[in-house]
Amino acid sequence: MSGQPGNADELEQALVKRRAQLGALSDEGERRRLEAAVESAEHYVALLRAAMQIERPREDQSRPFVFQLELPDGRWQLLEKQLRALPAVGDLVSFDNRGEWRVRSSRLVPTQPARRPARCVLVCAPAA
Repeated sequence: MSGQPGNADELEQALVKRRAQLGALSDEGERRRLEAAVESAEHYVALLRAAMQIERPREDQSRPFVFQLELPDGRWQLLEKQLRALPAVGDLVSFDNRGEWRVRSSRLVPTQPARRPARCVLVCAPAA
């Protein structure tokens, strides 16, 4: 991601215009599909803004990241690990006594109070 605020701002402005047009659609199914698409794009804008807020530590510094380990039986566990850089989808992350895990996705989790930025949680599956 380029981290340029202009990209998120432009996309957000386009989505506001598109959302305003939803009421003019007479086909209920089409309106629901377009509304779902706009909501997905709004989520993407939130991800862009969250990525821009991530401070880059010095090379010799690490910072905590939150991982959701999805176990094969459907349960999951949250762990925190200190790393120097944000892992990308597909990267392997090793946890003591738990082996290697592959990052499958990331998601934003709202925080309380709401004025604090959402937290990024990295969803992982066993690497094997």
